[in-house]
Amino acid sequence: MITPYKVLLPERVLELRDEDSNAFMDEVKRYVSVRYPHYELLSIEGSFALCQNIRGGHL
Repeated sequence: MITPYKVLLPERVLELRDEDSNAFMDEVKRYVSVRYPHYELLSIEGSFALCQNIRGGHL
């Protein structure tokens, strides 16, 4: 079973959630890919992006 890593999303990204859901998802994907290039976005839960480590190991 995969244990997801929780990435706290910054306020500037969370503000988009109520404005435009497409823009929000795009910004979350962009944020995770830039800040955490070894993570893959699985889902969003509250203020966290749940991610999988695609390197296969722990940091």
